[in-house]
Amino acid sequence: MGRGSDEAFRDLLGLQEKMCRLFDEQLTQSRSAKDPVSAHWSPAVDIYETGDDFVLVAEVPGMTQEDIHLEITDDVLVVRGERPSATGEASHRYHRVERPNGLFQRAFRLPAVVDPGGVTASYRDGILCVTLPKREAARSRPVSVQVEG
Repeated sequence: MGRGSDEAFRDLLGLQEKMCRLFDEQLTQSRSAKDPVSAHWSPAVDIYETGDDFVLVAEVPGMTQEDIHLEITDDVLVVRGERPSATGEASHRYHRVERPNGLFQRAFRLPAVVDPGGVTASYRDGILCVTLPKREAARSRPVSVQVEG
């Protein structure tokens, strides 16, 4: 990974953290004070880079594919969804509820090298994987070294 990629990735993470705080504040203000767990629901996310792609992996267990929505506007990827509450079962009497539920939204600024037209996503076993391909010019390529002499 080159120096430019390192700086772009650090910028991406810094901006992502700021945007997450902003969205978390908005969601928290819009949720009921009676529901503090869901007011702070935000899935854990890892982002890594390969030679050809950036990959975002989010933990969203207990959801279906239909519960998760992805959108790219300009250079921002927004992941949003809603995990249903387990306490909706009228026949159950819950004594403790620690698993967060309700609405969430995360936003990530995409580096300029990402090709938004090639983004793909998959969901399996509670893990959302979003592949953000790099534009052809930004992909790493092997360079052969000629030894003289």
